[in-house]
Amino acid sequence: MKILRIIILIATIIASGLASPAQQVSKDAVYLGNGSILRGRIIENVVGDYVKIEMVGSNILVIPEKEIDHIIFREKAPVMQKDAKSDGVEVFPAISFYGGSDFNSGFTVITSFRFPCRLSAGAGIGAEWFKTAGLPVFVEGKYHFLNGSLSPFIYAQGGYTLALAKGQDDQYTDYHGGPLLGAGIGLRKDFTGRNAFVFSLGYRFQQTRTVYDHYYWYSSEYKTERIDRYNRLAFTVGFLFN
Repeated sequence: MKILRIIILIATIIASGLASPAQQVSKDAVYLGNGSILRGRIIENVVGDYVKIEMVGSNILVIPEKEIDHIIFREKAPVMQKDAKSDGVEVFPAISFYGGSDFNSGFTVITSFRFPCRLSAGAGIGAEWFKTAGLPVFVEGKYHFLNGSLSPFIYAQGGYTLALAKGQDDQYTDYHGGPLLGAGIGLRKDFTGRNAFVFSLGYRFQQTRTVYDHYYWYSSEYKTERIDRYNRLAFTVGFLFN
């Protein structure tokens, strides 16, 4: 299916970027006698007098040699990542747009628990429109690739949509919901330890059922049933609270 090929291609690109080893930054390091360490770029070293080092932000410090214990040039300093987000309940209200042969949309609220291993699991509910209005009830699982403030993730959903539309008296029509499935990739950007902006792109499947009651010559009743299956490209954006 074309939509699934697009999702797999994007996921492959993200995975290849994540597979690269952690970067390290080489900096000069000045170890002071009081135990402090200054890292940057040494721009002048006058033996027996002082050392001039350029720090982050183009700040230049002049350190007398009597305060220096030793110097290491081009020391490997690993890039520091933010610690993993602590355990906690997260609430994620979001708006989704479903593109395909027709355009559909919806609003959902997902409450989940994020574990230290970068996994999160939860349940959601909302209101969506696939020809008729429905109430989706589903579970969702996510895996975040990184612990930092900017992290790509993958997700999967499964559940059932309840019909909200009522039957039409003139046509004796009854609307019913059906199973839903979803999967895709996304990106999470933390602004603080308790808030984040999230968007995702994925695949969404929805099935609905419509039952028509007919009266043949106003005497005998018979029914017909129609099953609709929707395959959509899903774009979701929302703001997460913790």
